[in-house]
Amino acid sequence: MNRVQGKLLLYVIILLIAALCAWTLVPAARQKPTAKPPSFLGPITANTTGWAAAQLDEGRDLYLSSNYLFQNAKLRAQKVLMDYETHTLLPTLMEAMDALKQTGLQGQSLAFVEAARKLLDPDAAVDSSVAADVTSRVEAFMNDPRNIPRGHYTTSEELQRYFRGMQFLSKATFDVDVNKEWFRQSLYMLFPFDAVEPICRVLSDPANAALKERLDLIASFYSFLVGPPDLPTFRELLKDNLKIDRSAILAYARAKGIPRINKAMGVGVQFFGERFTPTQQVVDALSQTFLAQDPDVNRQKAFETLRMKHVLQGLTKGKKKVAGLIGQKSVPPGSRDSYYGLCVSVIETMMAPEQGDYGLNGAASALTALAEQTILVTKQSALIVKGAPLVKETKKKPGRIWVQRGH
Repeated sequence: MNRVQGKLLLYVIILLIAALCAWTLVPAARQKPTAKPPSFLGPITANTTGWAAAQLDEGRDLYLSSNYLFQNAKLRAQKVLMDYETHTLLPTLMEAMDALKQTGLQGQSLAFVEAARKLLDPDAAVDSSVAADVTSRVEAFMNDPRNIPRGHYTTSEELQRYFRGMQFLSKATFDVDVNKEWFRQSLYMLFPFDAVEPICRVLSDPANAALKERLDLIASFYSFLVGPPDLPTFRELLKDNLKIDRSAILAYARAKGIPRINKAMGVGVQFFGERFTPTQQVVDALSQTFLAQDPDVNRQKAFETLRMKHVLQGLTKGKKKVAGLIGQKSVPPGSRDSYYGLCVSVIETMMAPEQGDYGLNGAASALTALAEQTILVTKQSALIVKGAPLVKETKKKPGRIWVQRGH
């Protein structure tokens, strides 16, 4: 096992502990309530050493909820990921994009590379031949609230830059046969198809093997951590020795059954690619089945339809039915990754019939944390209601935050 595989295995083990600890460490926290308030002191203090025992020795009462234990394990996993992204993936990506610039690319191929370099490093010098285009794209990217770093990517300048660079390199799309309506608000992310071939030619050159190895390290990490790409990527085109023309790529996408999420977007080529997850596939199915054809859809209807309960257990209304994660019968090829494995572990551990809504709450919190950890390259289902205009995103903050009761 090499160093990278060892880090990945450690990360998966810690995340799995996070998914299970709330259910295995605190039995009382998942018991159904009785007439009297349950006592949490016994289960928590039994055979306990260290800080908790010291507090109790001093006569202080302690209450550690299962959620506290879960969050503690989750933060440990998050630290592993943050360290790997900061000290390995970010410098590797910056070196790769700098090397890609030096290969003689021109036009929109070069503009793509330069935009990524500028987002990774605001001080990066841009080739004058594409400077105007790159400046326009980067400014539009920075003004789009969907590209604001979030989660653990807000904790350092390095991680903020990594978030922006990977956001661009995962979601920017080379037009094979896309629905332009999907890019009306993000044209800065759309590149012409003829920019694909020069980049593929460079990456397939044996002289650039070290460059390709750096990019493969990053792509394989997210393939294992999150899942397979939901559109053709440069890595897949080269690996499968695919001819770089529209008809060949469209046939390839049909054979792979992609995209599985946001099918109405059409087909394009992405650099690292947005990743398929079973959770977002269910969200997309719920959206398309119950919301996309409803001209009166609103936030309340969307929130009610896309509740985590329905993502887990599915939803049936009349003749319309969408299976939840629990009801999935098959696994798409290439998706047996850590995300999928953790989903299975969470559901099998927490969703036992006797646990009822307590198990549902535990599974929901675990999958929410998993989604937060993998938000960078996960493909998000987008709801476009038939006949309704696209709503422009703004940076305005909400005046109130509504918390849904758990059940």
